[in-house]
Amino acid sequence: MLKYWIGIKAKPDGMSFAIGPYNSADEANLARNNEKANDLDVSVWFTAEKQEDADKIAKWHLEGGTHPMHNEEKSI
Repeated sequence: MLKYWIGIKAKPDGMSFAIGPYNSADEANLARNNEKANDLDVSVWFTAEKQEDADKIAKWHLEGGTHPMHNEEKSI
């Protein structure tokens, strides 16, 4: 079952990772608002099944590149 996550990254050169999971978009948005600070970048909420996938998606949200769940058969 998909859960909701947010990504955070310490400025300027910290590692990106996901925090969560949350049971709803509202819970993720509340956590997002609580994590916002001058020394952090915070992503929009997103969904993932497990921490490993969520960390990859958080990195994509905050650092760019190819979406980690993209493959030749199915693109998100």
